[in-house]
Amino acid sequence: MIEIYAGQSLLLYKPKPGQKDHCFVVLTEPCGEPAKVVIANFTSVTPTSDPTLVLDVGDHPYLKKLSAVNYGDAVVTEVGNLQALLAINKQFLLKNCDCPKTTLDKMRKGVLRSDRTPEGVKEYWRETQGQ
Repeated sequence: MIEIYAGQSLLLYKPKPGQKDHCFVVLTEPCGEPAKVVIANFTSVTPTSDPTLVLDVGDHPYLKKLSAVNYGDAVVTEVGNLQALLAINKQFLLKNCDCPKTTLDKMRKGVLRSDRTPEGVKEYWRETQGQ
């Protein structure tokens, strides 16, 4: 089984019709039973993007242009679901593309700061991350 850990990058489809794949970063270590993690994705910067954290090329190996962390689509998901997906298609795992610690730390700080982070994600974050 493929290990899931904080800083890991995955290429996933957003759960909205017609959406293309996006780079999601695992923001937390697996926690609980069943084990869960928080994931959030990058998206192109537009006038309507979440301004909480904008990253540039070099902040993450996947980024090719100015990108925003899309906290509005952050989710709490079971590790088993991610592992099952990766077992079906390992191409969803972005190898040699882990999130640098400095960027991961910035992304983690934005979870509670963003007014777009879903309340369920914020509640889970407070319960598991002690913030």
